[in-house]
Amino acid sequence: MAALVLVGSATYAYFTDTATSSNNSFGAGTMKLQLDNDGQNFFDDVSATFNVTDFAPNESAAQEISLHNAATVDIAEIALGLTSTNFDPADPDDSDLRNVLLLTIVPGGTASAGDCTGGSNITTAIDTAVGNGDSTLTMMEFTGDTYDSLPTPLPAGGFDDKVCIRVTMDPTASDVYQGDSANASFVFTAHQDSSQ
Repeated sequence: MAALVLVGSATYAYFTDTATSSNNSFGAGTMKLQLDNDGQNFFDDVSATFNVTDFAPNESAAQEISLHNAATVDIAEIALGLTSTNFDPADPDDSDLRNVLLLTIVPGGTASAGDCTGGSNITTAIDTAVGNGDSTLTMMEFTGDTYDSLPTPLPAGGFDDKVCIRVTMDPTASDVYQGDSANASFVFTAHQDSSQ
């Protein structure tokens, strides 16, 4: 029994070695969404994507707005909002042109001859989220709201996508809209995470 106790209380030596990873640094990435009207020159903001005059009932205009991730952080989704104002001529009749300007939003679409082709038309989804749910989205319905979000993730490193927007003057628009005008800003907000 005494021999067992001696063996059990013996001391053992083990080798050790230490290595250090030092000078680790952490920096926040950047998120920068840029836009353009021509697919070539990206800016923080663009203007006059649409410049439509002499619009008449049942006429349409379509334009593409390109989206560009000019930073180091992936963009998971892009929210789209709209602000707009109505201008009634000197003899106001309480008409608001925005009530008869019908919007069509097509991520990935191409503008051609006043229409958006290809891509994925999400107008009904936007109308359900921010409009009156009748599948027709007027500029007035969308004004002051934000749709979260366009199905356009943009990985970091200069990836691009586009959104085609078509504006149609309602074919049933009456004479009270003659001479009226509207000014609109489409506001794109990049989100790092889809939970935002």
